[in-house]
Amino acid sequence: MCSFSFEPVFTLFSFIIPAALQPLQPLLLNSTPTSQFIRYYAAVPNVAPGAKKAYVRDRPHMNIGTIGHVDHGKTTLTAAITKILSEKKQTIFRSYEEIDAAPEEKKRGITINAAVVDYSTDNRHYAHTDCPGHADYVKNMITGANQMECAILVVAATDGTMPQTREHLLLAKQIGIEKLVVFINKADAADSEMLELVELEVRDTLKQYGFDGDNTPIVTGSALCALEGKDPQVGREKILELLNVIDEVPMPKREKDKPFLLPIEHVFSITGRGTVVTGRIERGTVALQAPVEIIGYNQSLKSTVTGIEMFHQLLSQAEAGDQVGLLLRGVKRDEIRRGQVVCEPKSQSMQNYIQAQVYMLSKKEGGRAKPFLSRYQMQVFSKSWDCPAYIVLPENKEMVMPGEDATIELDFQKKMVLEPGQRFTLRASGTTLGYGVRECVSIHVGQAGVQIGNACWELFCLEHGVQPSGEMHGDLGREYEDAMQTFYSETGGGKYVPRAIFADLEPTVVDEVRRGTYKKLFHPDQLISGKEDAANNYARGHYGVGKQMIELVLDRIRKLVEPCTGLQGFIFTRSFGGGSGSGFTSLLMERMSRDYGKKTKLEFAIYPAPHISTAIVEPYNSVLTTHGTLEHVDATFLLDNQAIYDNCLHNLNVERPTYTNLNRLICQVVSSTTASLRFPGSLNVDLIEFQTNLVPYPRIHFPMVSYAPVISAQKARHEQMTVAQLTSACFEPINQMVKCDPRKGKYMACCLLYRGDVVPKDVNAAIATIKTKRCIQFVDWCPTGFKVGITYQPPTAVPGGDLAKVQRAVCMLSNTTAIAEAWTRLDRKFDLMFAKRAFVHWYVGEGMEEGEFREARVDLGALEKDYKEIACEV
Repeated sequence: MCSFSFEPVFTLFSFIIPAALQPLQPLLLNSTPTSQFIRYYAAVPNVAPGAKKAYVRDRPHMNIGTIGHVDHGKTTLTAAITKILSEKKQTIFRSYEEIDAAPEEKKRGITINAAVVDYSTDNRHYAHTDCPGHADYVKNMITGANQMECAILVVAATDGTMPQTREHLLLAKQIGIEKLVVFINKADAADSEMLELVELEVRDTLKQYGFDGDNTPIVTGSALCALEGKDPQVGREKILELLNVIDEVPMPKREKDKPFLLPIEHVFSITGRGTVVTGRIERGTVALQAPVEIIGYNQSLKSTVTGIEMFHQLLSQAEAGDQVGLLLRGVKRDEIRRGQVVCEPKSQSMQNYIQAQVYMLSKKEGGRAKPFLSRYQMQVFSKSWDCPAYIVLPENKEMVMPGEDATIELDFQKKMVLEPGQRFTLRASGTTLGYGVRECVSIHVGQAGVQIGNACWELFCLEHGVQPSGEMHGDLGREYEDAMQTFYSETGGGKYVPRAIFADLEPTVVDEVRRGTYKKLFHPDQLISGKEDAANNYARGHYGVGKQMIELVLDRIRKLVEPCTGLQGFIFTRSFGGGSGSGFTSLLMERMSRDYGKKTKLEFAIYPAPHISTAIVEPYNSVLTTHGTLEHVDATFLLDNQAIYDNCLHNLNVERPTYTNLNRLICQVVSSTTASLRFPGSLNVDLIEFQTNLVPYPRIHFPMVSYAPVISAQKARHEQMTVAQLTSACFEPINQMVKCDPRKGKYMACCLLYRGDVVPKDVNAAIATIKTKRCIQFVDWCPTGFKVGITYQPPTAVPGGDLAKVQRAVCMLSNTTAIAEAWTRLDRKFDLMFAKRAFVHWYVGEGMEEGEFREARVDLGALEKDYKEIACEV
């Protein structure tokens, strides 16, 4: 995973490095030893140890700070807070001039560097970072904001939200600041109507950037009045109100049990003492005489901590969340720099070549107007470091457009410290261009879709260590906690809530979720049901009762999407044969194509089986649904109940498989398909890569699914399948999830998704063997044929389930012309009924025109022909 002489790719996809990419012109950074990016009124040892007091941890400590547009009053507010609290002997007053102490700041009258002061209230101790607001110094704002656990957004009542207000909100979201308090400043210079309008504008802006605009506390006052002792109703009293509001912000979780890590914010040389580094401890604890390692920028040094201070007070041990200064033995000032990390020895590594999934902001979002080409240079910001890097695009991609999701590689000029889940921002030409943590929203519709979804979230929770209540089960899952943001959102109380919607036109199946084991996991608004069934009627779901519920579902989806900082796409589960799964989902996808046109839409769909059917009109529903799917879905992974039934019967020895048996097998496929989004691996595959590598033409987007090993616990004791055996098993009909004979078709592309104890060398050997088999044919025009993903996390077995726990598994998604066999079966059943116009009146009665049957049938016939023509091409 490290990039040494052989330079393997360090993948940050399921370890997602949230990359806030935004246009960044190469920034010339001041790297001289005396450059100041943060001024601490605290942590630098400057007097003899004997003259200092020991720090007493008598109240919780929190890191907060001010963000917002230039000249809106952030520094004035910081000074006012220290003045009011100094009257209560809870801090030392820091004047505006002391905080903006640099000569260039005094000359220009603006904050350029970030400054840190400390103060206490009756309930807490705070380290307060005052961030610069000017556009030219956003890099310093990023460094300062990285320390914050809660931010005070300062907005001038005379201006409202301004460009840096919005950019600071964007960066705060990407950095991971979840808690905000708003202070509308300069209230003494605006009338009541203006104050009301500004508050409304602020709440709307917060919503746009994924914050809770409706419930974010807003205090309106005047920092200048408080500082000058004027008009206490808008001055002093409002500062006290602000402090009371801040005291109510929930304390963040502190990872004290993990290895020690401190990103270096600043470095000082203390005469007669040694070198001091300052910063906020991100996790773990550090004690006096502890051995540490300083790494980053191609360098690695070892040292020992000989002194610890926090705001001029001595500590014997510091913990996560503390803003500290560490005195290091045997290290010179010019040997270390801001941006490196101090950590527990051998707990961190450096990389200079990574792969990440990113979103490039559109021009409207404040990003770049022109596309990004390979070798475009950007400045990457993460934690306290920034480093130039080149974008490297995949061979099959010429450019990345603004507003587009993309998988890119970043070629750094120096080796930097990067780890799973680490957030970063890309900037160029002074603009934030994009970001890299990617969220996915799951949508489960109809009886089959809801039941599959319920099984999926049962498995996801087991994989991530999330209890049915939504709480993390001890330390299980903490290792990849940041990557969980792809599928879960975290509440202020530390509960994890799936980014999922369950919807059906009648209440029965959704009520099972409401009353089930995981009833506390889902937000009540995510479970949506109507009062009337679609009655196995596509038209009723699309034109009839479905229209009564569509706006509600779209609104609930919108509420899930709004907090997302980098929505990658949607994953659907449903059946083509039912009324809700076919008609209502088609209507939903049609509407979502307009609202989220550029976002990836993938679905796992139950398709009609050859001999098993749950509804007589299933052929009608499936043909009509396939017609809409061709236009509104990027890739449809087909499954049918008969194939899965036979899989359970022959491989698991389940004589009478129930829907629970079938759904738990399906959810293993869904889990394997999304594992790269959630867990680290040597080769990761994201949602966009599925369509890029599996869909040669827009209409040819119906991959077939296989999974191996499907094995019971009894058999697993006697078998240990190799990578070669697993790979070969995926091409066997018994392991397919849809009934068709792959030997009668040709493969256009195969995506092999391995989990567990698998190495690329074994995979390459297995693929080479597959290519030599005569019974497995590939089209001539795609010589490569294989896309590979490897995730280190082995599959999880559901306790009490049929599948055994295994050390490795593989899911294959293959686009093969053999799938045309499914179209042929469906066409024949449809034609037999439609020739007699049987049951057509039920559809017409719901507002559907008879001509839609013909149009959908012609379209499916054309699709079947397209697949067969590809099989005949030489």
